[in-house]
Amino acid sequence: MIERCYSLKFHIKHPTYKDAIVHKEWHSFMNFREWMASQDWKDKELDKDILFPGNKLYSKDTCVFVDENINTLLLDCGASRGKYPIGVCLNKQSAKYESQVSVDGEKKHLGLFNTIEEASKVYRITKSKIILDKVKDIEDVKLKEALANKALELLN
Repeated sequence: MIERCYSLKFHIKHPTYKDAIVHKEWHSFMNFREWMASQDWKDKELDKDILFPGNKLYSKDTCVFVDENINTLLLDCGASRGKYPIGVCLNKQSAKYESQVSVDGEKKHLGLFNTIEEASKVYRITKSKIILDKVKDIEDVKLKEALANKALELLN
């Protein structure tokens, strides 16, 4: 967390963290550890922007521990995606737009489409259903609500 926010070397490879900061209370590892001990953290990853999309602050009010599959489910990959919407790429063999989604680390082909809009719509509907399916198993109310909101946002 500290490295992600304050390491210039890290920012070169991961520029999305350039403006991220850690709350001053968490500059003391003991304070962070105390908060962490009160959370369901084992085998989970710390996330700062699931509860508050676009958030750049690591703090006890903005962070949550999540399973890796949940965390990667919400990745945008905007920097490496190129000019197409998330979940869409041009299939050069067919000259059509391909839609695909990753589920638990495996890519799932959703189809080939004549337009970017069609491919994107299928991706967003599928991704929304996947997120809502994952929400069923989550007990943390704030996390459950944030994920449900993300699923609804994909449909709009």
